[in-house]
Amino acid sequence: MLISVVMATYNDRPEHLDASLRSVVDQSWSDWELVVCDDSTKSETVAVIEKYSGLLGPKMIHLRNSPRLGLVGSLNRALVAAKGELIARMDGDDICCPDRLAHQAEYLAARPEVGIVGGDIQVISDEGAPLSIRRYRKSRDDILKMSFIRNPLAQPTVMLRRSVLDAIGLYDPRFAKSEDYELWLRALGRGIVVENMDEVLIRYRVPSDYSRKRDSSNWKFAIKAKLMHFRWGSPLRSSFGLLVSLALLLTPSRLLDALYRRDHRAPILYR
Repeated sequence: MLISVVMATYNDRPEHLDASLRSVVDQSWSDWELVVCDDSTKSETVAVIEKYSGLLGPKMIHLRNSPRLGLVGSLNRALVAAKGELIARMDGDDICCPDRLAHQAEYLAARPEVGIVGGDIQVISDEGAPLSIRRYRKSRDDILKMSFIRNPLAQPTVMLRRSVLDAIGLYDPRFAKSEDYELWLRALGRGIVVENMDEVLIRYRVPSDYSRKRDSSNWKFAIKAKLMHFRWGSPLRSSFGLLVSLALLLTPSRLLDALYRRDHRAPILYR
């Protein structure tokens, strides 16, 4: 069964991107294709992608954007180009565990009712030093309950069936951030079964300026996603989830920075 590994890149550090792409090449599952949609303006990043494109030949699809499409536009372009029955998401600075694709494909094969599956991550520093293990809720009920509060999936660990995207659509281009959260809320709202494996699937790199990725716009888009997919059957939980995002939006940046640093070393937000 063909698995399409989909990645959107933008000026990733060459050494990080090289390690990320190498981890796909080294997978124990052999029936895969790599789809990279690149928005980069730095020649050294482009050079790494072109190196792998030359090495992998037909196993890699390299899409070069001109003009830039942004993250969501790049992801959607890559998803349209992907030919696999299964789609595995990944980012250009993360590292796949060697059996990631095999174990997720086997998991989905044994559970035909599951449409989307994620897993746990090992948090690593910018330099690759291990910091902590972040574990996500596993059961369908727990994932549904947690989705009222925050993103129940680590996007770089996600594998989903092509049929899910055919049913619910691609990433919403109106979301510059929290695009993955909106997609999972949409899927859950349509009755798609979502689970997490009890296994670390990705080494998730955390840059020193990680807090900049979670600025106020992140919480604004999270609120927008929650409003779009407000569950009138569970109004109290839906309202509480909105209040949590609003509180994070109003939290001073210094406090959020401290919380993120603490969470990367000993997770407190993902229990």
